Amino acid sequence: MGCLTSPKVTDPAEQIRLLSGLRNNVLTTIETNKVKISRAEKEIQEIDDNMKQIENDLRQNQYSYSETEKLQKAQKVLELKVDRQQPKKV
Repeated sequence: MGCLTSPKVTDPAEQIRLLSGLRNNVLTTIETNKVKISRAEKEIQEIDDNMKQIENDLRQNQYSYSETEKLQKAQKVLELKVDRQQPKKV
């Protein structure tokens, strides 16, 4: 039968080596997650900027746009809002 846990290491040098490896893995994971968060924040900012631009364009040109154009721009803003709220799988 197999053992469910790894055998206990009693050698202090081996324990230090294993713990150092675990520490390096955790630090690597932390840095990777920081990059993912930064990228996600940048995407959210781009979506926000795009929404603001479309909304401002719609406000400024509301009288020159046809009803169809207004609806298309409003639909685009709604799509961007939905995209902003959707969590991304990485």
